[in-house]
Order: sequence, then C-alpha cells, then structure tokens
Amino acid sequence: MIVKVQGASLSSRGIIMTKQLLLRLAAALPLLASAGLLAHMAPEPFQRYQPVEIEPIWMKIDLNADGRISREELREEDPRLLSRFDAADLDHDGTLSLRELEILLLSV
Repeated sequence: MIVKVQGASLSSRGIIMTKQLLLRLAAALPLLASAGLLAHMAPEPFQRYQPVEIEPIWMKIDLNADGRISREELREEDPRLLSRFDAADLDHDGTLSLRELEILLLSV
C-alpha cells in the first residue's frame, strides 16, 4: 500500500517505521526531561578563585578580625571548602592563615 503525503509517497513499511520512531521518541522524552532537571540540581563545581581575590575574600570572611579563619568563617564563604580545611591547615592549629587560605582557594 502506498500513501501520498504532500507529494511524497510512503509505503506501509515506511509508515510503520515512522510510527516506531515516534513511539521511541515519545518514550525517550521523559528521560531527557529528567536528565535536564538533574543537571540543574547537580551541585555547582567549585568556584575558581583568582589571586587578586584572596585578600578581599580574607577581609570578608575573617568575621571576628582575629587574623585567622575558622571552620565556621570558611563555611560562610563556601561550605564545600570545608572538606579541604584540614589539608590547608599546614600548621595544624585549627585555623587558616592568609597564606593557608590562599593555598586552599587557588587549589580548587
């Protein structure tokens, strides 16, 4: 059987293949939509810090102006950095100096 559609002709086989393709696309749409939503829900990657930003960030997050950055103060800037706090605390005093903060921020 041949069907004419706007000057083109489709055989029964062509119609069946077209229907199958449309069904596959219809089945895939919810998955594609879910993937798109998940992509927007994924955690953001670490912010890239530049050397010129270190001192202004330091001044912003040293809330009590004691010249050291505590875990709590770092959490205010970027909670994701907390997982790297211990590695950045080179003198193991439980706080970060300006140099330690610089190393931490430039390493992400």
